[in-house]
Order: sequence, then C-alpha cells, then structure tokens
Amino acid sequence: MYAYHIQSGNSIIEHYEDDGEHGGGRRILNILQRKYIVNQVVCVTRWYRGKYLGPSRFDHIEAAVFQT
Repeated sequence: MYAYHIQSGNSIIEHYEDDGEHGGGRRILNILQRKYIVNQVVCVTRWYRGKYLGPSRFDHIEAAVFQT
C-alpha cells in the first residue's frame, strides 16, 4: 500500500492505494497530512505468513510510516 502528498505551487496533490489492505493506504495518507509531510511517497509492504494480526496490523503500518 502507498500514499503520496505532493505540493505543487499552492495546490496539494494526494492519493493513496490500499492494495487489498482495506484502510491501510488511507492511514498512511492521514499521517502525511497530520505531520504536513510534503513531496513524499510512502510505501508499506506486508507479507502474510499465515498469522492473522487483526486490527493490530494498522499499528504496525503506522509505526512503519513514522520510521520514515
């Protein structure tokens, strides 16, 4: 999943893609917006290895974004 938040003049161009992880890309974009991180693309990957993480997977996604 990924999101970007690009400043172009006085405009902001932003987009996200969940890639099957419903809500994951939106969470990435929310962090970029809250912290006003511009001109960045953040991509987070996740491999499913048979262990169901449940809602805690979003904590891991957000932690990965904060490390960038």
